[in-house]
Order: sequence, then structure tokens, then C-alpha cells
Amino acid sequence: MTLPEVQEGVNARLMPRSQLFLSAMIHSDNISAAIRLRDLSASGARVEGATLPAIGATATIRRGSLHASGTIVWRDRKGGGLHFESPLALDEWMPKQASRDQTAVDDMVELVRSGRAEVLPLSPPKVFRDILPQRLAEELAYVGRLLESLGDDLSAETLIVMRHAEKLQNLDIASQILGHVAALLIADQPERAIESISMGSLRKRLQRVSI
Repeated sequence: MTLPEVQEGVNARLMPRSQLFLSAMIHSDNISAAIRLRDLSASGARVEGATLPAIGATATIRRGSLHASGTIVWRDRKGGGLHFESPLALDEWMPKQASRDQTAVDDMVELVRSGRAEVLPLSPPKVFRDILPQRLAEELAYVGRLLESLGDDLSAETLIVMRHAEKLQNLDIASQILGHVAALLIADQPERAIESISMGSLRKRLQRVSI
């Protein structure tokens, strides 16, 4: 990588960014995996995931019908930085503002929590049903992040690693599964998304015909 490319990546990291936690997929020549988008800006994003392309690799991120391509300009233990090849329409990637129907749902939830109402409406507005997969995906991704953080903390203890290496590996596997499932919930083409899952055992379980 040349010095101008490095400087370009550094400048992208310094630009104003929006703090968020969104599930997505990343695709490169030999990688297709679930990721989490963080610190998104028009010029780049910090991505987190167990499997990422190498520095200098060209990659495409996808979230539903949205996609953007760029170059991996830095990597660390948990993730890396993607510099977009063209400015991103940031407002299209950000979570949408609540509609009036969603506001009504949120108000009802608050009433229940405060004790001023006993039950939620029997038939939630359609907008709530439409955004539920997205919210479930974000919750699954959040749980995966918690497990990943726990695994990182436990792995720093030599005695725990010696005694519970297999269990720690299971934590990592659980975190990866949650990330893939979260990405599937919001995928426009779930069948194709399943095909791109890097975990062969999970892919086979999801594609099985019998229960």
C-alpha cells in the first residue's frame, strides 16, 4: 500500500461519523461473512466480525437492498476499516425515524411500563410488524457482541484458557451464529445469503429439509 493510500485511510477515520450498530454482510474474493457496521460515515466505516478481508482487499458490504464497495485500509484484533470507493448516501443506511404509527406503539409500550395501561393492542400497526425483523436482527447482533466480549475477557486469563479452551471456542461459535442469523433476518434474498455463510455446519442446518 502506498503512502497516499494510507493517508487517505487515516483521513477517512478522522471524518465525522455516526455511532451505530448494524448487522450486514461483507463479500470479497474468498470471503462472505456476517459483520457489524460501526462508526459509519460517507467515506468509510469501522466493521467488526470474526472473518474479514486482508488490508488492501476490495470488499462489498450489503445490508438488505443497500450495498457499497471499498478497500480495507486497516485491521486490528476485532475488526477493520473500510474506505468507500465513492461517497455513501449516509441517510439511506441510517435507521429511519419513527413514523406516527411507530410513535403510537412506543407510547403504548411506555404506558404499559409506567402502569397506566395493562395490555398492548391485540393487532400492532403494520409498521411495527415490518420493522420487527430489523429490531430482532439488531438484538441478536447485540447478544453476539456480548458473548464475544465475554470470550475476549475470559481468554485473557491463562488458567481459564487451560481449563476451558473448548467452552471458550463454543462462545466464539455462538457469537458467529448469532451474527449470521441476524444478517439472514434482514436479507432481501435469504436463500442466497444462506449460501454465502462461511460456517458449513450452520449452512447445512439451515438448508435441511426435515425438522
